[in-house]
Amino acid sequence: MKFFKRLFKKNIDSSSQKLNTQIQQKWSLKKTNINGHQTIIMKNESFVATTGFIRNYPINCVLAFRLLHPREDGLHDIIKEPRLKKLDNEVFETFETDMLALVAAIITSQQIRHYVIYTKDLQEFTERLTRIQILFKEYRIMTCNERDYSWENYYSIE
Repeated sequence: MKFFKRLFKKNIDSSSQKLNTQIQQKWSLKKTNINGHQTIIMKNESFVATTGFIRNYPINCVLAFRLLHPREDGLHDIIKEPRLKKLDNEVFETFETDMLALVAAIITSQQIRHYVIYTKDLQEFTERLTRIQILFKEYRIMTCNERDYSWENYYSIE
């Protein structure tokens, strides 16, 4: 499964595994200026009307890391930083393939990328995150987790 194919709602089937999607992916892309800094917000709008579904994912996990080769405006430079696309793909494949977690948003600003993710099993999430951190050591991925039963963090992203 590739990040951009998921972003633009293409169905992914492979002989080795079939993506179990109980929720339709609907992403919005917004480029804005927050506190004088260029910001790109990619938000999965699918969760807005599915409160029954999201109750199963009560733990908000934010992954954050500094970009290695940002542009002058603080946003990512995909040409100078090709591993960033691989990291995006790995996050989706690691957490969403079996619905352990849902990637709710990706925010890039001030040379930092944030993934806003909700999970139903923090221990398994942490184990899988450790594997990603080993694969992408150069990014020094940090995380913070908190209970967020009503998805306040998600709904505050505009």
